[in-house]
Amino acid sequence: MATNCGVLNIAKTDEEQSRPKNGTSVLPFSGNCTLKLESKNVEQLHKIVFNAESLDNIKTLILTKTDLNKLPNSFTHNLGNLIHLNLEENKFTHLPPNMRNLNKLQHFNISNNCLKSLPEDIGMLNKLCDLRLENNSLTELPNSLCDLKSLVHLNVADNNLKTLPNDIGNLQNLEKLDISGNILEELPESVGCLSNLYYFSAASNKLTCLPEGFTHFNKLTILNLSHNSLYDVPYCLFTGLPNISTLDLSHNYVDDFSKAPTCISKLRVLNASHNTLFCMPRWIFQDSCRQMLELNLSHNRYMNGVGNDIFITESSLKIVDISDCNLTTTSVSFLNGLHNLESLNIGNKVDPNSKLSSDYGNVFWDLPIKEMRNTVKIHELIMCGVGLAGLQEDIVKLSAIQYIDLRSNELNWLPEAFCELVNLRTCLLSNNGLALLPFQIGKLTSLKEFSLDGNKLHTLPETMADLGQLEYFDLYDNNFEEVPMVIKSMKNLKGLDLEYNCFDTSQSLEFMDTYSQMKCSIRKRLSRNSQFRKDSIKKSLDYETLYSSL
Repeated sequence: MATNCGVLNIAKTDEEQSRPKNGTSVLPFSGNCTLKLESKNVEQLHKIVFNAESLDNIKTLILTKTDLNKLPNSFTHNLGNLIHLNLEENKFTHLPPNMRNLNKLQHFNISNNCLKSLPEDIGMLNKLCDLRLENNSLTELPNSLCDLKSLVHLNVADNNLKTLPNDIGNLQNLEKLDISGNILEELPESVGCLSNLYYFSAASNKLTCLPEGFTHFNKLTILNLSHNSLYDVPYCLFTGLPNISTLDLSHNYVDDFSKAPTCISKLRVLNASHNTLFCMPRWIFQDSCRQMLELNLSHNRYMNGVGNDIFITESSLKIVDISDCNLTTTSVSFLNGLHNLESLNIGNKVDPNSKLSSDYGNVFWDLPIKEMRNTVKIHELIMCGVGLAGLQEDIVKLSAIQYIDLRSNELNWLPEAFCELVNLRTCLLSNNGLALLPFQIGKLTSLKEFSLDGNKLHTLPETMADLGQLEYFDLYDNNFEEVPMVIKSMKNLKGLDLEYNCFDTSQSLEFMDTYSQMKCSIRKRLSRNSQFRKDSIKKSLDYETLYSSL
């Protein structure tokens, strides 16, 4: 319930909130209550709260999103019963003195401020179990922090820490530790004493290894070491850490992961993308790795597949991303064993202005349908920028597909069988060489998004009038000389781009008043790539050139 002074939002548990009198708020708090303050008026905050003497029964204080850069020295004097203190998203550069007065405090959130240091007496908050310090400017943590024996969750992410206190291992009740986004080059050996950790993130630092003590982290289930300077898989993964279910080693320099980790039977999510792996780890396809659901090995530019000589057991994998590697049809035989696969990305990152991908990456001249014959559950397939020159008629075997991304390839025709993919909701065929679409394309009645920009289309089949659910239709940069008639039948369109064709949209669209908005809707979905689009008219169609390309 908010008072009409515009400053306080107070929810009492025992009695009705006091009413403001004479334009100022009266605070005779006699029961357990929550005090929530959100104001830009610093003077008013001081007057109403910080000088009040009736705050003894406040158990929760929320002071967020203000312009305050400091708290008064007397801030802690009347808050001795405080249990929850939330000071996030302010501009505090330091904490007030006598933090020790808050000796009942259990949850303290001062994230997203400007703190450069913490007072030593923070270590006297011996009931504190949850401390959030992320997104500040801390360069070090006081040694007294290691006296917080009740601490269960500690988050110091996104600061400027170069080291951690040597005695951090004293926090033996700690279960969740996030030190990501700092500039740590090593961790103190005592970290190995934090045997109750179930979550540890040291992402975005400069670590080259982990202390040996990590071997004893038998309760750890989530380990994030992404964006560091690891050249080898940490040795502790082969000698301990048996219960890791989510492992993130992405954005490092690891070139070999051929040895199975101790947690192989528990691993459910593995991200080793953006490394320098030469080979796909074979242990992923062993019987003992049946629990894995998500695998990301993308952007390992030197990586080959596993070849045809490996026996693939039936896997539980549902999501696989092996984009931007060095794969061809002959190196993805392992797909045969992925009976539960739902999403597969074997494409490459593409330049929005080009049909060519980077100098390295996957190459597939046609769909690896034979290798995918058992992936009957797949509903998402991404093969952009792989040099795809044609689609086989047996693409119809991918009958469950709902999302297909074939952008930036060399397709100049689609087989009639493509029109049997009746579950398709999103079809991305941008930047190919399509001059015609199959006549029965109107069978794709579930389509909501259809991207055909950057092709050579000059007409659309009349059956497309049946695409009644279509919401986003991108025809930018084709060879249309007039607005395709079937568009007038698409009543649910929210996004449409007809620019850079061979006619003037401003003179040709009866619905010009809504077209501008629809064009913006398309380009917002393209985000940064839309900056390359021109609102201009292309040269008139040269039919001789067009048909010579078919």
